[in-house]
Amino acid sequence: MLMIVIPGVPIAKARPRVFRMKTGITRAITPETTVRFEQHVKLCAMEAINKCMTMGDMFSSPIKATIDFYYPCPMSQYRKTMPRPLQWRTKKPDVDNLTKSVLDALNGMAYNDDSQVVILIVRKIQSAQGEPPKTTVCLEKAGIINKPGELL
Repeated sequence: MLMIVIPGVPIAKARPRVFRMKTGITRAITPETTVRFEQHVKLCAMEAINKCMTMGDMFSSPIKATIDFYYPCPMSQYRKTMPRPLQWRTKKPDVDNLTKSVLDALNGMAYNDDSQVVILIVRKIQSAQGEPPKTTVCLEKAGIINKPGELL
């Protein structure tokens, strides 16, 4: 099992911007915020991998991924007497774009390709009052399927 903690506000994968050059060639450029967040994820993953496994020990089997995105509690919701607990976050960005930025960043590091992820559990949470924003990723080998809908 590999546990990765990524401090900071989670960033969703933005769509690439496509430009047509004067020569007629089109070029796609990934936005800078997406590139920086994916590099940050890679650095955090590298630290976690160095602590628990060697680089040649990448998963080669099906993987179960559990990803929790923790957003900071807005200042407008701070209370003095009874602090706010954890809550579900229903605002943008979408869960699928958040997940894509993390899974794409881990390609070639924690697994060969993100197509190996066969079970995906994603939660988007507003942190408790005073808790810092972060992303936690837990990767483990997926169990075998005994019957459709039943995992071991």
